[in-house]
Amino acid sequence: MSPPDNEIPCAAALSAVLARTDDVAVGLDGATVFSTGIMLRIVVRRRRDHEPDRSEDLHTLVQGGGRRGDGRQLMLGVELADGRRAAALGDPWFRHLSEDGSLDVALISQGAGGGGRTSDASYWLTVVPPAGDLKVVCAWPVFAIPETVTVVDAGPLAEAVARVVELWPVQPATPYEPITPVGPVVAPGGWFEQVLSTSPSSAGPVV
Repeated sequence: MSPPDNEIPCAAALSAVLARTDDVAVGLDGATVFSTGIMLRIVVRRRRDHEPDRSEDLHTLVQGGGRRGDGRQLMLGVELADGRRAAALGDPWFRHLSEDGSLDVALISQGAGGGGRTSDASYWLTVVPPAGDLKVVCAWPVFAIPETVTVVDAGPLAEAVARVVELWPVQPATPYEPITPVGPVVAPGGWFEQVLSTSPSSAGPVV
């Protein structure tokens, strides 16, 4: 569900204004290509500081104000040239698992940063789009942005896969091993040794 950690990805030029009003704009600001998918960069800009009827900062609104499905979050989706589609609507990742446990096409929010008038967000698309038209769909009802479809050329994305560098084979995760606490080094026969060697039930208050 995340980009491979054993690769150096390849950046691909991908830029477009996805939606724009007098108050807010949503744009596509490039993609980072891995062997198994792409990371899309979405930028959001606001003309003015927050208004009385929208007291949250822009970053909070991009993420939906902390409540999924409340209609305030930025909605983003993609449709590949072969017809496969995915949308980032706050769905849990397991919604995209097939019956055999494999992963369908998914668009997963990887978080955002910013505040005030700017917010930059990342979305992980779990496949590399094939060459052809890639449709990017966005909507944001809280800012009166209806469903808007922008078509970009996915050719550079498919070509960039050949330039991804695999550093080493995927390594298995290290099994978790609890750490045994190590006590402090204290002077023999000193006050601290006496305190540490006294059971909690018999120890008085430590000052």
